[in-house]
Amino acid sequence: MTYLEALYGSQYDEIKRNGKDGNKGRLNGNIFLTAFLIMFFTTVILALCYLVPQISNGLGRLLSNTFGNNGKVTGKLLAIVFGGIFYFIINKTIGTQENFIHYVDNFLAYPEDTRNKAAKMLLVPFFVVLILMFLLAFLN
Repeated sequence: MTYLEALYGSQYDEIKRNGKDGNKGRLNGNIFLTAFLIMFFTTVILALCYLVPQISNGLGRLLSNTFGNNGKVTGKLLAIVFGGIFYFIINKTIGTQENFIHYVDNFLAYPEDTRNKAAKMLLVPFFVVLILMFLLAFLN
């Protein structure tokens, strides 16, 4: 089972079991993938800042000059901008309706015990990236 089959298929399956329209799993999957990509790229940037202090200083000056010293506003603006960009790209490439149907059909073809492992397959990389992101944020 691929990561995308696990993502879209498990979302479809869970929503369908609750008696709702399983096609809403596409939206949930796209949002999850967007959040995961934002966290991944944030982790990469934090790792670069940790390994190369000049990047950290330059990035800090750039953000401070652009948005001021308010990190809360900076975070919200960057999250909205990059979140919108990532969601648009995902929605037009990986998360199209045709791809969603393909991933769901493949997911439903797996045996029940394999499908039950989908949540673990999704959450392990998510939490690894989340923990790395927080660790690198505190180290910087």
